[in-house]
Amino acid sequence: MSVKTMDPTLVRRIVGTATAVLVIAVSAVVLEARYAPPAGSYEVVAELGRAGSGVRQGTDVKVRGVAVGKVAETMYEDGVALARLTLDPEPRLPVADQIDLVVTPKTLLGEKQIDLSFPEGSLGEGPYLEAGDHLVASRAPTEITEAIAALQPFLESIDPEDLATIVDTLGDQRGEGEVIAENIELGQELAEFGARTAPDTLARLRAFTDVSDALTLAVPDLTRMNTALPEATAVLVERQADLRRNLDTVSRFSRNFSAFLQVEEPVISRFLRTSQPVGDVLQRQQDNIGSLVDGIFMYSRALGSGGLLLDDGSEWAPFRIFITEDSFDPVYFLCHEAEVVGLPEIPELCAEGAS
Repeated sequence: MSVKTMDPTLVRRIVGTATAVLVIAVSAVVLEARYAPPAGSYEVVAELGRAGSGVRQGTDVKVRGVAVGKVAETMYEDGVALARLTLDPEPRLPVADQIDLVVTPKTLLGEKQIDLSFPEGSLGEGPYLEAGDHLVASRAPTEITEAIAALQPFLESIDPEDLATIVDTLGDQRGEGEVIAENIELGQELAEFGARTAPDTLARLRAFTDVSDALTLAVPDLTRMNTALPEATAVLVERQADLRRNLDTVSRFSRNFSAFLQVEEPVISRFLRTSQPVGDVLQRQQDNIGSLVDGIFMYSRALGSGGLLLDDGSEWAPFRIFITEDSFDPVYFLCHEAEVVGLPEIPELCAEGAS
């Protein structure tokens, strides 16, 4: 019985085909493992609306330029474009109401990416975005054609010769990259400084406006002052000698007064130290002192009213009590002339005497 051998060419073809299929299968497994979501990934749903144009499976999801996931699937439900996002477990993103989802152009050819942004300091702070949460795109992406259309009026307004001059000037700046970068950084620092000081600057400008308004009202007076200044200057020149003598006098007085203060410093210090307790006593007794002053006033007014005259014609009633012991009776005077001198009521001493 004879055994037929296979054609060597056919064998090589079969082995080659099997090898290719094996390589493709292994590559597919490797690529799937390589690009499969990391362990712990979770999915959320994004409502894209009109921003969904250009978003497809595999579109990158980024946070501040760093990829944190991809679009697993795009859907269209009830007239709304949706995307199922597969996000990496790290970094932990804040809750949905703190995330601003925007679809932005990735390339000039129309490829899109989904950019997630949130307030500063909320990254890594709970509560966190969880699987199944719902995100909503805040606005549609700006297409390159829209940007070009917006720039068209500006581009048309540029003079070709001016543009050529600018290009030539920029060409002359080759090798000055570090200087230009430093100038840009300096401009940024100046802008930040302006932003920090803007409130104080505005307040000073408002104060300057108030001063300007006040000066505007004083313009007539300032004008008169300016007109009289030459005359006043002429007087000062004519009276220069007198002015110098006055200044010398003031200077001598200042030196003498300074010397006096230095010599009498212990006495002045002692006076200040002792006057404080006296002042405290006077302050505590101010009501009694006031009553004493009122009493002296009433007594003086009573003695000085309606008295006899001295030889020179002046009244001597305030002094009669000091002239002779029998010439004046103050009790009699107060009791019988109380109404004349304006006393508010008859003293009790008079009532006792009448009784």
